Amino acid sequence: MRIYRHFLAVFFFLFTFHSFAQDIVTLTWKGGVNKQFTIFVEHDKEVTVCWGDGSVTDAREGTMHTYTDTQNYTVNIICNSANCIEMFSCSTQEILSLDVSKCTTLYYLLCNNNQIRCLDLSNNNTGQYYLHLECQNNQLSSLVINKNTTLYPLYCYNNQLLLSDLDVLGSRVTGTANKRLGSQKLPTRQLVVGDTIDFSSQARFGYNHNTPTDFVVTKNGTSAIPNVDYTIDSGKIVFLVADTYMLTMTNSAITSHQDFPAKLIVEFIVNEREPNTDASLASLTVSEGVLEPNFHSDTLNYFVEIEYSITNIDITATANDSLATVVGTGRTPSLQIGDNIFTITVTAEDTTITQNYIITVHRKDTVIDTTNIVDLRVTGNELWVYPNPTTGQLIINNEQLTIKNVEIFDIVGCKLSAFCFLPSAFIEIDISHLASGIYFLRIDGKTMKLVKE
Repeated sequence: MRIYRHFLAVFFFLFTFHSFAQDIVTLTWKGGVNKQFTIFVEHDKEVTVCWGDGSVTDAREGTMHTYTDTQNYTVNIICNSANCIEMFSCSTQEILSLDVSKCTTLYYLLCNNNQIRCLDLSNNNTGQYYLHLECQNNQLSSLVINKNTTLYPLYCYNNQLLLSDLDVLGSRVTGTANKRLGSQKLPTRQLVVGDTIDFSSQARFGYNHNTPTDFVVTKNGTSAIPNVDYTIDSGKIVFLVADTYMLTMTNSAITSHQDFPAKLIVEFIVNEREPNTDASLASLTVSEGVLEPNFHSDTLNYFVEIEYSITNIDITATANDSLATVVGTGRTPSLQIGDNIFTITVTAEDTTITQNYIITVHRKDTVIDTTNIVDLRVTGNELWVYPNPTTGQLIINNEQLTIKNVEIFDIVGCKLSAFCFLPSAFIEIDISHLASGIYFLRIDGKTMKLVKE
């Protein structure tokens, strides 16, 4: 039976809502006994109440209702024509949300002492009347008023509005004595040391924004010390020490009743920042050669090959976390021929996490003695090397059948190629891939100068 009645109520609401223009108030509140509101409409207008539990009544039958439990219920209060709801009162009824945006001629609204988070009166245009609004002691973080609406009075203290909201709202109120803007307290915020809180939008008000806001910071009830406990710059605040703080903002350009001065209060619980455990690198470079593979913070082993003529390189590394430490960078000691292994160690801020990046620097080998050069064309009667200069093909005439190893070096003594042969009287080598220039040929320990054209 209850489900059937609920279906009829929903059907009635949807049908009437889509049939013609109406004034509608929608609210959500906690159930219980003697839930009530007060409503005034234009003469001879009818109001229907859908109580959210399947019950539907005419407002003339009463605006009080009792629920069988305390769960949340959504109530729709429907007037059979537009521009008919003029006054609505629902103070202290455990209301969680209230929508009066469809009541365009509402000029008296009392909704104080509830848990309402936002209130939209942007469609309200009271015409010849002022809007009487009492919405204090809620959780309002948004209160929107039609730009053509004049308020008389406005009570909105003990909510969660910003100074910038109070500045706009206060400008719509006739007479300072009718403005009870009062204290606004935002929810407590949890921070860590070093976090930036941006209240720059609350920093200046008044004509041309010439009036600065006073920012007062206390720590456990006593004055906090600037540049010791916190810093502030143009409304941006950074807490430097872990503790509990209270920030109070006031601005003399925002006027209000003397007993209800406009102020914004925020409590901060500032905790020590947990040390970072990041022990990775953001970059790793060498002054000579190329890292293989390309650097990636997750890759820990690298190889670099350099020429024989290079005896030192510079290793540069940057940690991902600026508070991590990096050791093992800078100028290397003199490099030996072959593999030289260097370890770059990153220690995270927490000092317990470390990570090693390994660079193997391979310095090319050379054993050539360029101070003892023999004639390339002939060495005794046993060996002929020709032609010289050559464009690519090099012939070695080996009558004694003793040659086994041939090596080619560049002008600075770095080995470029090495060949091994079975004993043969005639050896041919192709060096066409080499660039034009001077090279050295070592044949079984004897070094000869070679010109490649």
